[in-house]
Amino acid sequence: MDDRFIAYKILSKIERDKAYSNIAVDTVLNQNEVSSAPFVCALVYGVLERKITLDYYLSKLLTQPLKKLNPQVLTILRMGVYQISKTYAKSRFAVFWRLSICVRSIP
Repeated sequence: MDDRFIAYKILSKIERDKAYSNIAVDTVLNQNEVSSAPFVCALVYGVLERKITLDYYLSKLLTQPLKKLNPQVLTILRMGVYQISKTYAKSRFAVFWRLSICVRSIP
């Protein structure tokens, strides 16, 4: 399974279940085969640490309020904005992976 999808699963679990981040990270990492646990942790904790800032950026870019977005879509958008703004990921690459997560996870 892709590391970004695993990070998405962790962030979704934290949002949906109000789970503690460290417990959710440990649980999901132990249940899945991960090629880079440090990358997954950095992505999860980075999104959580900058959630308010990411939501601010998204609110300026989107036409509808964040509260009206599907929570899964909001999580994916936060991950994408974080990766584009805070890491060395190419924009096209980050967008491609967000779309692939959407296709796999949102009915």
